[in-house]
Amino acid sequence: MFTFQQRCWLLVLPLVASCNGGSPPSAPTRSTPPSISITGTDLILVGSSETFTALSETGAALGGTWGTDAPTVAAVEAYTGRVTAVGTGTATIFVDAKGIRATKSIRTLPNFSGTWTGMYEETACAASGDFVALGVCPTSEYDFGIGQMRMTLTQTRDSVSGEVKLRGGTASDVSGHISPEGTLTFTGAARDSKFDIELHNVRFELPQRDEMTGTFEEVYFSRTAAPSGGWRMVSRIRTMTRYRPTGN
Repeated sequence: MFTFQQRCWLLVLPLVASCNGGSPPSAPTRSTPPSISITGTDLILVGSSETFTALSETGAALGGTWGTDAPTVAAVEAYTGRVTAVGTGTATIFVDAKGIRATKSIRTLPNFSGTWTGMYEETACAASGDFVALGVCPTSEYDFGIGQMRMTLTQTRDSVSGEVKLRGGTASDVSGHISPEGTLTFTGAARDSKFDIELHNVRFELPQRDEMTGTFEEVYFSRTAAPSGGWRMVSRIRTMTRYRPTGN
Protein backbone atom coordinates (compact mmCIF):
# COMPACT_ATOMS: atom_id res chain seq x y z
CA MET A 1 0.00 0.00 0.00
CA PHE A 2 1.41 3.37 -1.05
CA THR A 3 1.78 6.08 1.47
CA PHE A 4 0.96 9.68 0.71
CA GLN A 5 4.65 10.50 0.48
CA GLN A 6 5.23 7.69 -2.06
CA ARG A 7 2.40 8.96 -4.29
CA CYS A 8 4.00 12.44 -4.33
CA TRP A 9 7.32 10.94 -5.48
CA LEU A 10 5.57 9.12 -8.32
CA LEU A 11 4.19 12.45 -9.56
CA VAL A 12 7.51 14.28 -9.27
CA LEU A 13 9.72 11.65 -10.95
CA PRO A 14 8.46 12.24 -14.56
CA LEU A 15 9.15 15.96 -14.18
CA VAL A 16 12.67 15.32 -12.94
CA ALA A 17 13.34 12.91 -15.80
CA SER A 18 12.18 15.46 -18.30
CA CYS A 19 14.46 18.13 -16.88
CA ASN A 20 17.48 15.80 -16.70
CA GLY A 21 17.34 14.02 -20.05
CA GLY A 22 14.13 14.72 -21.97
CA SER A 23 13.69 16.94 -25.05
CA PRO A 24 13.16 20.70 -24.34
CA PRO A 25 9.82 22.20 -25.29
CA SER A 26 9.65 23.62 -28.83
CA ALA A 27 9.77 27.42 -29.27
CA PRO A 28 6.70 28.97 -30.86
CA THR A 29 7.03 29.51 -34.62
CA ARG A 30 7.08 33.16 -35.73
CA SER A 31 5.90 33.92 -39.24
CA THR A 32 7.40 36.84 -41.21
CA PRO A 33 4.84 39.65 -41.41
CA PRO A 34 3.64 40.38 -44.95
CA SER A 35 4.95 43.47 -46.74
CA ILE A 36 3.42 45.88 -49.24
CA SER A 37 5.12 48.03 -51.87
CA ILE A 38 3.91 51.00 -53.93
CA THR A 39 4.56 51.34 -57.65
CA GLY A 40 4.64 54.75 -59.30
CA THR A 41 6.95 57.57 -60.36
CA ASP A 42 9.07 59.56 -57.94
CA LEU A 43 8.49 62.88 -59.78
CA ILE A 44 5.26 64.46 -61.07
CA LEU A 45 4.93 67.79 -62.85
CA VAL A 46 2.42 70.24 -61.40
CA GLY A 47 -0.92 69.78 -63.09
CA SER A 48 -0.22 66.15 -64.00
CA SER A 49 -1.56 62.98 -62.38
CA GLU A 50 -0.54 59.35 -62.01
CA THR A 51 -2.32 56.40 -60.44
CA PHE A 52 -0.21 54.50 -57.91
CA THR A 53 -0.71 50.80 -57.12
CA ALA A 54 -0.19 48.80 -53.93
CA LEU A 55 1.36 45.36 -54.46
CA SER A 56 1.66 42.35 -52.18
CA GLU A 57 4.83 40.28 -51.84
CA THR A 58 3.61 38.10 -54.69
CA GLY A 59 3.05 41.09 -56.97
CA ALA A 60 -0.73 41.02 -56.72
CA ALA A 61 -2.52 44.37 -56.73
CA LEU A 62 -4.20 45.24 -53.45
CA GLY A 63 -7.06 47.53 -52.57
CA GLY A 64 -6.52 50.02 -49.77
CA THR A 65 -6.98 53.53 -48.50
CA TRP A 66 -4.57 56.15 -49.85
CA GLY A 67 -3.35 59.43 -48.39
CA THR A 68 -0.59 62.04 -48.33
CA ASP A 69 1.29 63.99 -45.70
CA ALA A 70 1.34 67.13 -47.90
CA PRO A 71 -2.06 67.77 -49.55
CA THR A 72 -0.94 71.22 -50.80
CA VAL A 73 1.82 69.48 -52.78
CA ALA A 74 0.17 66.23 -53.87
CA ALA A 75 -3.56 65.51 -53.73
CA VAL A 76 -4.56 61.84 -53.50
CA GLU A 77 -7.86 60.10 -54.23
CA ALA A 78 -8.39 57.86 -51.20
CA TYR A 79 -9.84 54.81 -52.97
CA THR A 80 -8.06 54.89 -56.35
CA GLY A 81 -4.48 55.93 -55.55
CA ARG A 82 -4.59 58.68 -58.19
CA VAL A 83 -1.99 61.33 -57.26
CA THR A 84 -2.17 64.87 -58.69
CA ALA A 85 0.66 67.37 -58.26
CA VAL A 86 -0.91 70.65 -57.12
CA GLY A 87 2.17 72.49 -55.81
CA THR A 88 5.95 72.36 -55.78
CA GLY A 89 7.74 70.38 -53.08
CA THR A 90 8.01 66.88 -51.62
CA ALA A 91 5.34 64.57 -50.27
CA THR A 92 5.01 61.10 -48.80
CA ILE A 93 2.26 59.02 -50.37
CA PHE A 94 0.93 56.17 -48.22
CA VAL A 95 -1.57 53.33 -48.49
CA ASP A 96 -3.17 51.25 -45.73
CA ALA A 97 -3.97 47.70 -46.86
CA LYS A 98 -4.43 44.47 -44.90
CA GLY A 99 -3.51 46.27 -41.71
CA ILE A 100 -0.15 47.39 -43.11
CA ARG A 101 0.99 50.87 -44.19
CA ALA A 102 3.35 51.34 -47.14
CA THR A 103 4.91 54.70 -48.10
CA LYS A 104 6.61 56.30 -51.10
CA SER A 105 8.37 59.68 -51.32
CA ILE A 106 7.81 61.83 -54.41
CA ARG A 107 8.84 65.24 -55.74
CA THR A 108 6.66 67.68 -57.63
CA LEU A 109 7.99 70.37 -59.98
CA PRO A 110 6.54 73.12 -62.20
CA ASN A 111 6.05 72.34 -65.88
CA PHE A 112 7.96 74.89 -68.00
CA SER A 113 7.46 73.14 -71.33
CA GLY A 114 5.65 74.91 -74.14
CA THR A 115 5.77 78.14 -76.11
CA TRP A 116 5.99 81.33 -74.09
CA THR A 117 5.57 84.91 -75.32
CA GLY A 118 5.70 88.24 -73.56
CA MET A 119 7.64 91.39 -72.74
CA TYR A 120 10.73 92.14 -70.69
CA GLU A 121 12.28 95.38 -69.48
CA GLU A 122 15.90 96.36 -68.84
CA THR A 123 16.64 97.43 -65.27
CA ALA A 124 20.42 97.81 -64.96
CA CYS A 125 23.58 97.93 -67.08
CA ALA A 126 27.34 97.72 -66.56
CA ALA A 127 30.04 98.19 -69.23
CA SER A 128 33.75 97.43 -69.41
CA GLY A 129 36.67 98.32 -71.68
CA ASP A 130 35.97 100.54 -74.67
CA PHE A 131 32.22 100.15 -74.21
CA VAL A 132 32.30 102.48 -71.21
CA ALA A 133 33.25 105.41 -73.46
CA LEU A 134 30.90 104.25 -76.19
CA GLY A 135 27.97 104.83 -73.84
CA VAL A 136 26.17 101.55 -74.40
CA CYS A 137 24.51 101.80 -70.98
CA PRO A 138 21.62 104.23 -70.45
CA THR A 139 22.39 107.25 -68.29
CA SER A 140 18.86 107.44 -66.87
CA GLU A 141 16.40 104.84 -65.66
CA TYR A 142 13.95 106.27 -68.17
CA ASP A 143 16.25 105.28 -71.05
CA PHE A 144 16.15 101.55 -70.39
CA GLY A 145 14.37 99.65 -73.13
CA ILE A 146 11.46 97.24 -73.36
CA GLY A 147 11.50 94.27 -75.71
CA GLN A 148 9.61 91.23 -76.86
CA MET A 149 10.61 87.76 -75.76
CA ARG A 150 9.68 84.32 -77.05
CA MET A 151 10.71 80.94 -75.63
CA THR A 152 10.12 77.40 -76.80
CA LEU A 153 11.02 74.96 -74.03
CA THR A 154 11.01 71.19 -73.63
CA GLN A 155 11.15 69.57 -70.20
CA THR A 156 12.16 66.06 -69.14
CA ARG A 157 11.82 65.59 -65.40
CA ASP A 158 13.89 68.47 -63.97
CA SER A 159 15.91 69.19 -67.15
CA VAL A 160 14.88 71.93 -69.60
CA SER A 161 16.17 72.81 -73.05
CA GLY A 162 14.99 74.91 -75.97
CA GLU A 163 15.34 78.30 -77.60
CA VAL A 164 15.03 81.86 -76.34
CA LYS A 165 14.52 84.72 -78.78
CA LEU A 166 14.89 88.33 -77.64
CA ARG A 167 14.31 91.57 -79.50
CA GLY A 168 16.61 92.04 -82.43
CA GLY A 169 15.91 88.54 -83.67
CA THR A 170 18.83 86.80 -81.95
CA ALA A 171 17.95 83.29 -80.77
CA SER A 172 19.85 81.42 -78.08
CA ASP A 173 19.91 77.66 -77.61
CA VAL A 174 19.50 77.10 -73.88
CA SER A 175 19.65 74.25 -71.39
CA GLY A 176 19.32 74.03 -67.63
CA HIS A 177 17.58 72.55 -64.61
CA ILE A 178 14.77 73.21 -62.15
CA SER A 179 15.69 73.43 -58.48
CA PRO A 180 13.73 71.52 -55.81
CA GLU A 181 12.12 74.86 -54.96
CA GLY A 182 10.83 75.19 -58.54
CA THR A 183 13.21 77.82 -59.98
CA LEU A 184 14.38 77.34 -63.56
CA THR A 185 18.00 78.28 -64.27
CA PHE A 186 19.71 77.90 -67.63
CA THR A 187 22.52 79.19 -69.80
CA GLY A 188 22.61 79.93 -73.50
CA ALA A 189 24.68 81.58 -76.18
CA ALA A 190 24.04 83.22 -79.53
CA ARG A 191 25.77 85.57 -81.94
CA ASP A 192 24.89 88.24 -84.43
CA SER A 193 27.02 90.03 -86.98
CA LYS A 194 28.93 92.00 -84.33
CA PHE A 195 28.58 90.37 -80.91
CA ASP A 196 28.67 87.12 -79.03
CA ILE A 197 25.76 87.11 -76.61
CA GLU A 198 25.45 84.95 -73.51
CA LEU A 199 22.55 84.49 -71.12
CA HIS A 200 23.57 84.50 -67.46
CA ASN A 201 21.88 84.36 -64.03
CA VAL A 202 18.53 83.23 -65.42
CA ARG A 203 15.97 82.66 -62.67
CA PHE A 204 12.42 81.96 -63.85
CA GLU A 205 9.45 80.84 -61.77
CA LEU A 206 5.80 79.89 -62.35
CA PRO A 207 3.59 81.51 -59.70
CA GLN A 208 0.63 80.46 -61.85
CA ARG A 209 0.32 77.56 -64.26
CA ASP A 210 0.63 79.66 -67.43
CA GLU A 211 2.34 82.78 -66.08
CA MET A 212 6.10 83.18 -65.74
CA THR A 213 8.13 85.71 -63.75
CA GLY A 214 11.85 86.17 -63.29
CA THR A 215 15.08 87.93 -64.15
CA PHE A 216 18.00 87.33 -66.50
CA GLU A 217 21.15 88.96 -67.86
CA GLU A 218 22.47 89.43 -71.38
CA VAL A 219 26.26 89.70 -71.71
CA TYR A 220 27.63 91.18 -74.96
CA PHE A 221 31.19 90.71 -76.19
CA SER A 222 32.67 92.15 -79.39
CA ARG A 223 33.53 89.49 -81.96
CA THR A 224 36.59 91.49 -83.03
CA ALA A 225 39.65 92.69 -81.16
CA ALA A 226 38.28 96.23 -81.15
CA PRO A 227 36.46 97.58 -79.34
CA SER A 228 37.60 95.73 -76.21
CA GLY A 229 35.41 94.69 -73.33
CA GLY A 230 31.65 94.30 -73.37
CA TRP A 231 28.55 95.04 -71.36
CA ARG A 232 26.00 93.31 -69.19
CA MET A 233 22.28 94.16 -69.34
CA VAL A 234 20.04 93.06 -66.47
CA SER A 235 16.35 92.54 -67.29
CA ARG A 236 13.17 91.27 -65.73
CA ILE A 237 10.05 89.74 -67.22
CA ARG A 238 7.10 92.10 -67.36
CA THR A 239 4.57 89.67 -68.81
CA MET A 240 5.08 86.11 -70.00
CA THR A 241 2.29 83.65 -70.77
CA ARG A 242 2.23 80.16 -72.21
CA TYR A 243 0.40 79.63 -75.48
CA ARG A 244 -2.35 77.02 -75.22
CA PRO A 245 -4.51 76.08 -78.19
CA THR A 246 -8.23 76.71 -77.73
CA GLY A 247 -9.79 74.00 -75.61
CA ASN A 248 -6.62 73.15 -73.62
